[in-house]
Amino acid sequence: ANGQATSASNSYRNSFNHSLNGTTYPSGWGSLGLVTMTSGLNAGVSRTVKQQDLLSIQVVRPWPAPIASGDTFVLRAGCDRAMATCSGKFNNLNRFRATPLVPVPETLL
Repeated sequence: ANGQATSASNSYRNSFNHSLNGTTYPSGWGSLGLVTMTSGLNAGVSRTVKQQDLLSIQVVRPWPAPIASGDTFVLRAGCDRAMATCSGKFNNLNRFRATPLVPVPETLL
């Protein structure tokens, strides 16, 4: 999803408000995903998204420079590696490679 920062980043440089170019994605759609700045002082820099909601994006590591209003970015959907997410969000259950149905060793007595 392409977007634009609507306000400057906070003093810790780990979050900013955004607009996703008229597209509405539910809260959490980009959480655990990747945001890459395409303009401004951080152009070309990517960060892992800690949390995304309808108005803001918070990243795990701070940006090298403050985000300014009008800076553009690309947000990629995040995956929590759960079977429900793979099926519902990405419609890709046939490529799901985790093993959620295997019991943990402590239950095999």
